[in-house]
Amino acid sequence: MQRFVWINKSNWRKPGPIVYMGLLNALAFAENGLATDFFVGSDQDSDDTETDLADFYGLNAHQCLNIHRIPDKPGWQRSVYSAAIARIASYCEQGDESFGADPGIGRSGPVSEA
Repeated sequence: MQRFVWINKSNWRKPGPIVYMGLLNALAFAENGLATDFFVGSDQDSDDTETDLADFYGLNAHQCLNIHRIPDKPGWQRSVYSAAIARIASYCEQGDESFGADPGIGRSGPVSEA
Protein backbone atom coordinates (compact mmCIF):
# COMPACT_ATOMS: atom_id res chain seq x y z
CA MET A 1 0.00 0.00 0.00
CA GLN A 2 1.21 3.50 -0.71
CA ARG A 3 1.16 5.90 2.20
CA PHE A 4 1.94 9.58 2.54
CA VAL A 5 3.25 11.12 5.75
CA TRP A 6 2.95 14.87 6.29
CA ILE A 7 4.79 16.44 9.23
CA ASN A 8 4.19 19.83 10.82
CA LYS A 9 6.19 20.76 13.92
CA SER A 10 3.72 23.46 15.00
CA ASN A 11 1.00 22.70 17.53
CA TRP A 12 -2.53 21.64 16.62
CA ARG A 13 -4.98 24.57 16.62
CA LYS A 14 -2.17 27.11 16.19
CA PRO A 15 -3.68 30.29 14.73
CA GLY A 16 -2.47 31.23 11.27
CA PRO A 17 -1.86 29.40 8.02
CA ILE A 18 1.01 27.02 8.83
CA VAL A 19 -0.86 24.04 10.32
CA TYR A 20 -3.95 24.77 8.24
CA MET A 21 -2.06 24.63 4.93
CA GLY A 22 -0.28 21.42 5.94
CA LEU A 23 -3.62 19.94 6.92
CA LEU A 24 -5.14 20.94 3.57
CA ASN A 25 -2.24 19.30 1.74
CA ALA A 26 -2.60 16.09 3.75
CA LEU A 27 -6.38 16.11 3.23
CA ALA A 28 -5.89 16.49 -0.53
CA PHE A 29 -3.87 13.26 -0.62
CA ALA A 30 -6.52 11.50 1.48
CA GLU A 31 -9.35 12.73 -0.75
CA ASN A 32 -7.54 11.18 -3.69
CA GLY A 33 -7.52 7.79 -1.97
CA LEU A 34 -3.96 7.84 -0.62
CA ALA A 35 -3.63 6.70 2.99
CA THR A 36 -2.23 9.76 4.74
CA ASP A 37 -0.81 10.40 8.19
CA PHE A 38 -0.61 14.01 9.40
CA PHE A 39 1.80 14.46 12.31
CA VAL A 40 1.51 17.70 14.25
CA GLY A 41 2.51 18.99 17.66
CA SER A 42 0.01 18.44 20.45
CA ASP A 43 -2.37 21.02 21.85
CA GLN A 44 -2.84 20.54 25.57
CA ASP A 45 -6.10 22.52 25.60
CA SER A 46 -8.01 20.06 23.45
CA ASP A 47 -8.24 16.31 23.08
CA ASP A 48 -11.03 16.00 20.52
CA THR A 49 -9.34 16.03 17.12
CA GLU A 50 -12.47 15.43 15.05
CA THR A 51 -14.37 18.29 16.71
CA ASP A 52 -11.35 20.58 16.31
CA LEU A 53 -11.13 19.61 12.65
CA ALA A 54 -14.71 20.77 12.08
CA ASP A 55 -14.96 23.69 14.51
CA PHE A 56 -11.47 25.19 14.38
CA TYR A 57 -10.37 24.34 10.83
CA GLY A 58 -13.78 24.07 9.12
CA LEU A 59 -12.88 20.70 7.59
CA ASN A 60 -14.47 17.26 7.60
CA ALA A 61 -12.69 14.12 8.70
CA HIS A 62 -11.72 11.65 5.97
CA GLN A 63 -11.33 7.90 6.32
CA CYS A 64 -7.91 7.97 4.59
CA LEU A 65 -6.53 10.69 6.90
CA ASN A 66 -5.06 9.86 10.31
CA ILE A 67 -4.08 12.81 12.47
CA HIS A 68 -1.39 12.21 15.09
CA ARG A 69 -1.01 14.92 17.74
CA ILE A 70 2.39 14.40 19.34
CA PRO A 71 3.36 16.11 22.60
CA ASP A 72 6.97 17.24 22.99
CA LYS A 73 9.00 15.25 25.50
CA PRO A 74 11.46 17.03 27.78
CA GLY A 75 14.98 16.71 26.37
CA TRP A 76 13.80 15.81 22.85
CA GLN A 77 14.27 18.24 20.03
CA ARG A 78 10.94 17.64 18.25
CA SER A 79 9.03 14.51 19.22
CA VAL A 80 6.76 14.94 16.20
CA TYR A 81 9.65 14.03 13.87
CA SER A 82 10.65 10.99 15.92
CA ALA A 83 7.07 9.74 15.96
CA ALA A 84 6.66 10.23 12.21
CA ILE A 85 9.94 8.49 11.39
CA ALA A 86 8.99 5.56 13.63
CA ARG A 87 5.64 5.26 11.83
CA ILE A 88 7.35 5.39 8.43
CA ALA A 89 9.77 2.65 9.51
CA SER A 90 6.83 0.55 10.70
CA TYR A 91 5.06 0.95 7.36
CA CYS A 92 8.22 0.06 5.46
CA GLU A 93 8.75 -3.05 7.59
CA GLN A 94 5.23 -4.12 6.57
CA GLY A 95 6.23 -3.74 2.92
CA ASP A 96 4.28 -0.52 2.33
CA GLU A 97 5.70 2.35 0.32
CA SER A 98 5.93 5.48 2.43
CA PHE A 99 6.48 8.99 1.11
CA GLY A 100 7.33 11.94 3.32
CA ALA A 101 6.93 15.64 2.70
CA ASP A 102 10.74 15.79 2.91
CA PRO A 103 12.39 13.35 0.44
CA GLY A 104 14.98 12.48 3.08
CA ILE A 105 12.30 11.23 5.47
CA GLY A 106 10.29 8.79 3.34
CA ARG A 107 11.70 5.43 2.34
CA SER A 108 10.38 2.82 0.00
CA GLY A 109 10.33 -0.90 0.77
CA PRO A 110 11.37 -2.83 3.87
CA VAL A 111 13.85 -1.26 6.25
CA SER A 112 17.10 -3.22 6.28
CA GLU A 113 18.83 -3.88 9.56
CA ALA A 114 22.41 -2.97 8.75
